[in-house]
Amino acid sequence: MINTVNILPEILLQKDEEDQSLLRLYSQGKILSDSEKYEEAIVFYNKVLKVNPEQETVWFDRGVALHYLNKHEEAIISYCKALEVNPDYEDAWFNRQVDLKVKSIYLMIVRAKSPYFGAKYPISHC
Repeated sequence: MINTVNILPEILLQKDEEDQSLLRLYSQGKILSDSEKYEEAIVFYNKVLKVNPEQETVWFDRGVALHYLNKHEEAIISYCKALEVNPDYEDAWFNRQVDLKVKSIYLMIVRAKSPYFGAKYPISHC
């Protein structure tokens, strides 16, 4: 799983007051995420994205936080949003694939344990 310890978002390049406010919100989210307070971090990322949804790094960091909360479906959506902004964002492609794989493994386990799927589809056939 790739995390963004040294990746700086596009808002660092901006100079006006609103962008500086977004930078403070993003920075607070990063601090919380680095402290493994992922739900709190997502609140700050959402505030940034509400004002400026074109921040691929913020979408990416939101996806990372969701991944660590085992919210893989939502993480995939966040990575896809990052890729809508920047289709060449390699880390977002990689993490999207990781969460897709985790999600498929989870579904395989559910099917194997389910009385509805277990008899018809044993684990060896998933």
